[in-house]
Amino acid sequence: RWHGESARIAGQELKCKAAGEEEEDKNRTEGASARNSTGGLQPADLATIWHKLGNMNNIQGKCPEALKEHKKALDIRLKMHGTDKPHPDVATTHNNIGSVYDGMGKYPEA
Repeated sequence: RWHGESARIAGQELKCKAAGEEEEDKNRTEGASARNSTGGLQPADLATIWHKLGNMNNIQGKCPEALKEHKKALDIRLKMHGTDKPHPDVATTHNNIGSVYDGMGKYPEA
């Protein structure tokens, strides 16, 4: 079982390394109006949505998108919890960002 998980992670990292040079935001506008509206969701809900989208795109090897989504989750979580004392959600999001950079082979950023 663990061998299969290791292979999946290794494959994911290879996909991310291939996408590593495409990290810059391409300023996509598709869905921008939907993203500007929160639809009445609370900040914690929005952060969770961005977190899950980031994880999904990371698994699919869409590292630039995953990075952008995790950074949106981080921005929301920092506004919610501040920087005065550590919060588990902020730590998790930092970890996710580091994992994406690691998969892209960008070790100093990770």
